[in-house]
Amino acid sequence: SRTPRERSDWLQLAGVQRNNLHDLSVSVPLRCLTAVTGVSGSGKSSLVAQALPEIVGEHLGRPVRFDDA
Repeated sequence: SRTPRERSDWLQLAGVQRNNLHDLSVSVPLRCLTAVTGVSGSGKSSLVAQALPEIVGEHLGRPVRFDDA
């Protein structure tokens, strides 16, 4: 069996506000597969499809724009 590797790098978000996300703080391990789970309407899509691309894009100097369609 494989030995789990130590996670040393994390993406840390604090105070995220989107749709159903109110002052969310979360740490996501980098360079590994991560699942976001929760009940319907808990903000999973808001975190993964909106907040993460916006925050990371801004940090990298590449703002993400969403179409209103």
